[in-house]
Amino acid sequence: MVSSPWKWLRTLALTVPQHEVLLERRGFSAKSLDTQYRLESIGLSFLDGYHAALNDKGANAIIETLEAYPSANRGFAYEGAAMATWLLDALSPFRVGRWKAFMDLASPTQPYITHVGVGWALARLPWTKHSPERALPQLDPTLGWLAIDGFGFHEGYFHTAKWIHNPSQRPSFSNYANRVFDQGLGRSLWFVEGADVERIATRLISFDAYRHADLWSGVGLACAYAGQSSEDELVCLLDLAKHHLTHLRQGITFGAEARVRAGLADEHTQRACAIVCDMSATEAATLTHTTRSQAEQETELRDTPTYEIWRNRLRIQLIEHSGKVLA
Repeated sequence: MVSSPWKWLRTLALTVPQHEVLLERRGFSAKSLDTQYRLESIGLSFLDGYHAALNDKGANAIIETLEAYPSANRGFAYEGAAMATWLLDALSPFRVGRWKAFMDLASPTQPYITHVGVGWALARLPWTKHSPERALPQLDPTLGWLAIDGFGFHEGYFHTAKWIHNPSQRPSFSNYANRVFDQGLGRSLWFVEGADVERIATRLISFDAYRHADLWSGVGLACAYAGQSSEDELVCLLDLAKHHLTHLRQGITFGAEARVRAGLADEHTQRACAIVCDMSATEAATLTHTTRSQAEQETELRDTPTYEIWRNRLRIQLIEHSGKVLA
């Protein structure tokens, strides 16, 4: 009986109103009404997963709820649930282990997006907001960096004026964490600029040139995972990112692996892989998975995070693939 009022107050404090993910509320403008619906449905799906996990009925109940979700947005619901389970652990004085129990069940199909969801939680907690890297030892040695990516997305999405309209702003993280933060920030541009590839490119070049590669990587991931681009827009995106094509392609293959691994490779993922990477979503996912395995066996570059070794190996493979296609 003692825990019921506490649980009620905790849930009340952590509840996020649905209007917080509406584009008008965020000050974003989509390229079309269909795109607005798509981007808002993603945010609402995230909140559905988040609030389902806030009910705190156990990992099995959460997974059952999430698996009943439409495939197009199921991953985003998983992302929200990951955020909620991490927050509940961090804010509970008596019981922890919710996030691990959830991850044990979610990781076979949703290992990527659930780590991204942790980043949202880190951005909301006062004691991790300024030092999210402290959480890395609790996460997968390779995929844990995706939490920093998620942190960057959160900041771009909810604090747009600070991080995107003021491109000189930088977090006080390590050099590499700042790079991964930019990958998440690049992902958020897909939402901030309403999936309009020309507006995204214009906004992106307002940042210092040394940040462009990581920002384009984030744009690529959002393009493949969130979608809503036509063939013509993807061809335009190829031209706009022509100086950082391998980074754009690396982001797209990351998005393809996350989608294919979860069995959620929709038409927009297939289209992005075909036009930007000249391969199917399955081929892109296989390449991404293989290079991750190779990176985790790498022993010569231990000063470089395995996550970055993975990204580098993948870019090399994409360059080789591009060369073979041109030949």
